[in-house]
Amino acid sequence: PQGMYDAGYRVGDVIAAIIYDGYVWTTPDFEITLTPRPPDDNGISGDYPDSLMTAVVYDVSIQRAGAANAQWYNPLNFSLAFSFSEPPLPSSGTHVVMTKPDLTSVELSGPTYAISVTGVLEAVGWDGTLSVYSDSAGPLITQTIKYLSGLNVIADSSSGSKRGAASNYGFGQISPDYALSTSDGSLVVRQDGNATVHLTSFGGPGVGTACNNLDTTAEIRSDVGALPWDFYFSPISPPIKVTIKRNTYKTESFSLAALANAPTGNYDLRLTVPASSCGPAHSLDIPLTILPPASNATPNKYVNVQGYAAFRISYMDANDVKGHAISRIYLDPNEIQYGLRPRLVPWG
Repeated sequence: PQGMYDAGYRVGDVIAAIIYDGYVWTTPDFEITLTPRPPDDNGISGDYPDSLMTAVVYDVSIQRAGAANAQWYNPLNFSLAFSFSEPPLPSSGTHVVMTKPDLTSVELSGPTYAISVTGVLEAVGWDGTLSVYSDSAGPLITQTIKYLSGLNVIADSSSGSKRGAASNYGFGQISPDYALSTSDGSLVVRQDGNATVHLTSFGGPGVGTACNNLDTTAEIRSDVGALPWDFYFSPISPPIKVTIKRNTYKTESFSLAALANAPTGNYDLRLTVPASSCGPAHSLDIPLTILPPASNATPNKYVNVQGYAAFRISYMDANDVKGHAISRIYLDPNEIQYGLRPRLVPWG
């Protein structure tokens, strides 16, 4: 009521109003997991997966996450995009196959290896399997081809939320080498705001013990050309130090502090771990979006609109504003012809 009074509304005025069912919903949240199946429970096979029967297999799951009121009011659609930290995979005969819950198998094409998942119910979620193999890994061709990479998946939902998960993919008797991945999927940071980056390394069986505190570099990349780092962020704190350990997941976290005037847009954050006795230099690209500062609104809340109508105010006090409809209910706000003076009232 105070907000409406301050905006200049008085008894007798006509206002355009949204009609909804009284429920305020939280944007549906979800989590996605990417879990290698045994016996390759770290996603790295000592054999050579050269067919669907010998492929490295992952369970992919999408489930509800968050508070109880973050439920899926309607079925959600998802776009899943899988990527490898060190593309391309060996040779042109690489196969990335997604098997859906109904056992339908679809071979995905690079470099995004994308697939759509539609009509997912909150109570059921979605479970599929991902199989990866390479024709060039077959023992009939050679037993010397080896490959090791981080494997990431980004799930983009029709509700506007985006989540990621990561694992590793590799085959052969891995010499000193390691994989990079991230559980972030993608990052969003606002001007004059902060975000936390998580970089996970996994050392192959041949990794030694001397790869501690490697000085990792970070850069911003863009299809249209990016500016130097200090145009976007203040110096990274703490410095990026990555440790590689044999057969061990090691996650390092660091903060991105965006400048108040950082150029907004979509970029890639490229993290590069230098060459060492544990393997060659490796890079990982994480999709990054820089947005303007947030307003005081709560953009993770929404209502389901039933319609629109014009109301005439009949009573106002410190606690209530009462009125009565003077129009029918419209399904499109463009049909309203009353109460359209530019007086926006904060919704609390």
